[in-house]
Amino acid sequence: MKKLEMKSPYRQGAEDGIIFGLWLAAIVFGTIFSTAVPALSLPVLLMMLLVPVLIFLLQRRYYVAERGFATTSALWMQGLVMSGCGALLAFVSAYVYMKWVSPGYLDEAYRQGIDSMLDSGVPELVNYAKEVDKMTGGTNIITPRDFCIGMIWTTILCGSIASLVSGFVVGLIPIKKKTV
Repeated sequence: MKKLEMKSPYRQGAEDGIIFGLWLAAIVFGTIFSTAVPALSLPVLLMMLLVPVLIFLLQRRYYVAERGFATTSALWMQGLVMSGCGALLAFVSAYVYMKWVSPGYLDEAYRQGIDSMLDSGVPELVNYAKEVDKMTGGTNIITPRDFCIGMIWTTILCGSIASLVSGFVVGLIPIKKKTV
């Protein structure tokens, strides 16, 4: 009889974090390059909407591999570690891009946002854009480091919540028994 060895949710989360991080990096860089290639916008939006599905699939794979013995808290921890590792991978690569490859990216994105609101013709947006531009002195105040750290924390928080909900759902679906 084979002894049942369970994989740590920390280890599984770190391994799945590579997959998750590559997915997030594709979203980040797709968003960055969608200003130059507008056709990227739709696939990037679809990838964003599929993030909870990816979390579910990775948790389900772990649950099935553990033959249903992974608890909801283990699945949650796996998702939390996966979110943290994935966010680090994605946003450290984004930091490198924004800091050394395209140092003016955030300034350009800021200016495009303000200009879009000013050109919108919507009085509330025009007033908002003027106020923001006046408060910031017409320049972007967010550094690549601040942006990426904020995105890492946001991703970890959202990933934690999504993996908790997904962990409950994963545990409710029975595992199909293999017939020989």
